[in-house]
Amino acid sequence: MTKRLTYVKIHLPYFQQGDDFNCFLEKTNNNIFDALDMHMKMLDSAITQLREIKNILKESGKDDFYIEADTHSIGLCGSPDVLEKLFKAKVVELIMFDDQGTPWDNDYDYRDNKGEENDSESME
Repeated sequence: MTKRLTYVKIHLPYFQQGDDFNCFLEKTNNNIFDALDMHMKMLDSAITQLREIKNILKESGKDDFYIEADTHSIGLCGSPDVLEKLFKAKVVELIMFDDQGTPWDNDYDYRDNKGEENDSESME
């Protein structure tokens, strides 16, 4: 069975604005200015992540991407080489499927056509 990368998830560093901000208030003993600073840093992190994703997709020169979004996640399908660049940039999480559409562990190198385990944490 051939293993291949077909899908990535984009996990942004926030959940719900009120819950996130309340967490920052608790961490700062209700100091609104420090909590606002923490919240802005979290949002800046999300902006940086999205900007990197956008840049990698644009630089690829490819337009065969499919993006889906629901309440709690954003998924992206497309060219395996571009998805690998996103993974190596640490802006997405790999979701891998076998050729029958069944999700499988990230303990495999998607380029390994034999489906043998790859003990390496990286995709290299």
